[in-house]
Order: sequence, then structure tokens, then C-alpha cells
Amino acid sequence: MSSEPLDDPDPPTSAVQTKKKEPTQKKIWMLTYCPAGTYITMDMLKAHDILADECHSTSDRVMNYTYIHLTKRCRITLIEKFLLKAREDYGIVKNEVFGYESIGSRSTDPGSTKMEDHIVFKMLLAHSKEKNPSFSPCTDGESNLKRGHLFEAYNAIEDSATLETRSKTQVIKYARKLEVELKMNKDKHLESVLNTTRLYLQASEGERRLQSENTALRDENISLRDENTTLKRKIQELERTLL
Repeated sequence: MSSEPLDDPDPPTSAVQTKKKEPTQKKIWMLTYCPAGTYITMDMLKAHDILADECHSTSDRVMNYTYIHLTKRCRITLIEKFLLKAREDYGIVKNEVFGYESIGSRSTDPGSTKMEDHIVFKMLLAHSKEKNPSFSPCTDGESNLKRGHLFEAYNAIEDSATLETRSKTQVIKYARKLEVELKMNKDKHLESVLNTTRLYLQASEGERRLQSENTALRDENISLRDENTTLKRKIQELERTLL
């Protein structure tokens, strides 16, 4: 009696088809390179078929830090090719900061460095907040910061400084800044912050009026009390004269 051959539970390795994992494509890239002050620009990227709508850079005394947001995802190999060519054309040399790769990206992989914790993002955020002259933002070819992750992080810091800790002049300046940003970028969060700021200004103005009225009433009360004391003294002197 013949029997059917059993399937091999462990086929040889040669029989196993293995597929090489392709590098992940990303829209956000963070670069560290030298020499300080020579920044990667949108035009440089465009010349190598890399289209970006955000390209923000800053530097310290030895290193440049650049955040790039692309309109289309690409693999790290394209960024590496660009940097090789940028070395020839512009003298730009990628350089690592201790603890960070010279080419970083936004990743959701477990254990990977969060974008907000990357040295490039932290340096740009700090310099934008400090109004550091090295900070050079660029959005849609314009020299400003008007949207994106860095913009949101910057505004989160601005919002964290409570209105109560600012002078009236500072609050008005902040409200005007929000109005300009809202015209450039229709954002519900910005609109909400602006409305809150306006309400705070109105409430503060009402409080100031009440304080002013209260001060005037207190001064009037003191004046009346002084007049009353003077009248009592005069009456006492008159009574002594009549006795």
C-alpha cells in the first residue's frame, strides 16, 4: 500500500523567497552640515529635482541645522545623492552632532528619536523663539514661518506665556501679530487664540476702568474724611471761644 509523501515542514532556505525591505520614503528631513552660515536652500534642492515647501535653517559657530518639508516623499538615497553633489557645488559637508545622524527624518518607529527631540528641530525652535539672527525660515519661497510642525511648536511656546504675565502693550502687540498670521494662514487654532486675546484685552480694560473708578472714590472718601476732621476741629475751637 503506497502512501502520499508528507510535505517537508522545514523547507530549505534556498526555497524561501526573501524580499528586501525598501527604505522608507519621507517628507520631512533634518540635516546637520558645515560650514556654518552656508545654508541649503530651496533653489539648491530644486536644482536636484527635490521640491520643498519648507526649508528652515540656523547655525551655531560650527554647524548648520536645516529642516526640510518636501511636497513629495523621497528615500534617504536621494538626500544622500544631493549632499554629495552639494559638496562639489557649494562646499557643503554633512557632519554629525554627537548622538544624532547627519541625516534625520520624522519617524513613528518604536524606539526612534521623535522629531521634536531631534537636535535640528530643537535648535531651530530655540533660535526662532530667541529671534536669533542666524535663524533663516523659508515657506513657499517666502522668508517667514507660517505653517508646519515648527510653526505649531513655536506658537505653542508663545501661547504658554500667559496673558496675565504680559503688559498691556505686549498683549496688544501679540494680538496684532496673531491678526497678521491669521490673514496669511486661515487656522482655527490661531482664530481661537486671537479671540481669547481680544476678550482678555476687553476684560482687562474693564478691570482697569473699575480700578480707576475705585481709586477715584477712595481719594474722594479720604478728601471728605479730611474735610470732616477739619470741620470738627473748627467746631471744637468755636465752642471753646463761646465758653
